Amino acid sequence: MSRVKNYNILVKVDTNLINPTRVRYPVDLLTNSEFTIQINQFKLIYAIGSIQSRRFNPSNRQKFTDKEDLIEKIKDDNDFKVEIDRIRNLLGSETLGKISEDFGVGIAVLVADYLYNIDLTTLHRITEHGKRPDIKCMTSYGEELVVESKGYTNYNNLRGQLSNAQIQKRSISSDIHTVSLTLLNQDSISTNEFIDPPSQPNEKNKELIIKIQKAKHYSAVFSFIGQSELSKYFSFMKNRLEETEDVNILNKKESLYRKIKKDYREYSIDGRIYKGTLERINDEKLIFLGIDQNLLSYEGFYNFQEYHSDFEHYPNEQDFFYVYRDGICVGEISSDNFSEDIEIHHFQKKTRISDIDDMNIISFEKYIEFLFVENGYSVNNLKNNYDKGYDFEISKNNKSYKVQIKKVSSVNKTNKFYSYDMSIADILITNGIIEQPIKSRRDNTIIIDREHLMEICKKNSLLESIIASK
Repeated sequence: MSRVKNYNILVKVDTNLINPTRVRYPVDLLTNSEFTIQINQFKLIYAIGSIQSRRFNPSNRQKFTDKEDLIEKIKDDNDFKVEIDRIRNLLGSETLGKISEDFGVGIAVLVADYLYNIDLTTLHRITEHGKRPDIKCMTSYGEELVVESKGYTNYNNLRGQLSNAQIQKRSISSDIHTVSLTLLNQDSISTNEFIDPPSQPNEKNKELIIKIQKAKHYSAVFSFIGQSELSKYFSFMKNRLEETEDVNILNKKESLYRKIKKDYREYSIDGRIYKGTLERINDEKLIFLGIDQNLLSYEGFYNFQEYHSDFEHYPNEQDFFYVYRDGICVGEISSDNFSEDIEIHHFQKKTRISDIDDMNIISFEKYIEFLFVENGYSVNNLKNNYDKGYDFEISKNNKSYKVQIKKVSSVNKTNKFYSYDMSIADILITNGIIEQPIKSRRDNTIIIDREHLMEICKKNSLLESIIASK
C-alpha cells in the first residue's frame, strides 16, 4: 500500500486554452472545463522545491525536509484544504502569504503537467530581473511553456493580481503562455484556474533550448536537495552546452564528475543505479537523495529521456524510495536496516545563515529546537500556545529558560532592530541584527543575533558556551 497521500483539487480551465483541432495535449481533449484531479504530496513537495529554492551559491543543506513541513499545514482530508486560520493566528499573515505562494507554485506545476504533459527534466524557475513569469519548461511535444503562478487565501486578492499576472506571463517569449491562479480554502476544496489563450509559436533552436533547460532544472533541483556539488556540476553542464571556452569551468566540471562517481553512495532500483548522499532525519530515519547515474556524464545527460512515470519502490517493510520521472530518487531508510559502521550526520548540521534566511518560520523553529537538543537541553515547543510571549521552554542541569525566536525575511535581514519586547523571554534568538545600545539595556536577556547565529551554524556547541557565559 502506498505511503504517499493524494489530495483532490478542483481545476477550472479557460475554454480558450482548449484546442480540439490541435489534439497534442490532454487539455485539447477536455469536454468539461471544470473537473477534479488528484495531486500527490511527494510531487507537490518536489514541484515547490524545484521552483522556489535558492539558485545561486547553493548550500550543502537539503531543503526537502523543510518543504515537507508544509504538508503539516494541509488538513487531514481527501480534498486539498489548508489550515488557514491556524497558520494566521499562530505564525502571522506574512508566513501565511509565503505558504500560499509555495502551494500556488507547486499546484501550478502539477496542473500544467496534467494539461500539457510537461518534460519534468526541463522544469525550472525563470531568473531574469523585472516582471517575469515564474515557471518555464518544455512540453512532451517539444513546445516551450511559461506559467505565471499566483496563490492566495482570499478570492478578491487573487483576482486582483490577474492583470499583473497577464503582463508578467507575456514578458518572456514562448510557444504557450498561461496564468495559474490557486485559491486555497480551509473548509472546502481548493481550486486552481488556468487562464489565457496560447500565444504565437516561438521560433528557436528547440533541441539546444531543451538541453539548456534540463541543465537549469537539475542545477535547481540539487540546490533544493542540498547537493551543492551536483548543483554546480549541472551549472557547468549548462556552460558546456552554451559552448563556453572557459577551460577553468570545463576542468571544474570534470573534477566534480570524478569526485561524485567515486564518493557518492549508490542504490540499485529496478535495474538502474542512483548515486547520492545519505543523511539523518531523526533517530529512526535516514534520507537518501540521489540521481540516475546516467545523467552524470555529458553523453548520458544529452541522451537522457525522462521515465514514463514516477514510481515507488519498497525493498522491505520499513524502507521506501520515491523515484521521479526526471531520474531523481528520494529514499526514507530505517536506521534499524542500516548496518554500515559509519556515522551518518544529521542534515541540520549543514545549515548555514543563508539557509536560515531562506527558511520559513516553521523550519526556523525546528532548527533552533535541533540546536538546543544537540547541546543537551530538554525542549518544550509551545507552538500551539504562542500567547505566552515565548516559543520554547528549555532546561538542563536544573536550570530552565524561556526562549523567544524572531525570524526576519532575507529582504530585511540587515535592518537594525531598535525594539523588542523581551520582558518575558530569558533568551532571544534572531537572524536579524540588534544594535549594541539595545543589547546593553537588556542585560537580563541572553541575545543571540545574526553574528552569533552565523558562528553557531558552523559550530553547534557554541550555543551552550554563549548561554553559560551569561
